[in-house]
Amino acid sequence: MAPAVISWAARRNGLNLDGGHFSAFKGAGIAKTAAALMMGEMVADKTPFVPNRTDPGALITRALSGGAAGMAAFKARRRSVVLGAAIGAAAAVGAVYAAMHLRKKAAEHFHVPDRTVALVEDGIALAAGLIAVSLLKDREAETE
Repeated sequence: MAPAVISWAARRNGLNLDGGHFSAFKGAGIAKTAAALMMGEMVADKTPFVPNRTDPGALITRALSGGAAGMAAFKARRRSVVLGAAIGAAAAVGAVYAAMHLRKKAAEHFHVPDRTVALVEDGIALAAGLIAVSLLKDREAETE
């Protein structure tokens, strides 16, 4: 989800990723691919045959996508892309475990199926990402 949100912000919200490798986030191809991957992940997450999100392959993929998004966000703020990658990757992996725990507790507490909670989780994650990049853009404008 993180690369799709960064791509959206770069294309629609004016997130400054001009110049260098990160300008690719502004491309229509990247935007469509990231959005398709995000939607695919949201659908796949609700199916019983998809591996657990805590499996090593899934964690590595999430760390890489979170790291790329963190790098882009830090680049837009003219901060260390290495630090951005580390924070993005750590946030992505941390979110896996936090969401898994909260999803389980919410399903038990509200007596609803896990899939129902998963849909709410997707909405919250998307909203949080869009709010975060919106705030990033606002802060970027303040520093100029």
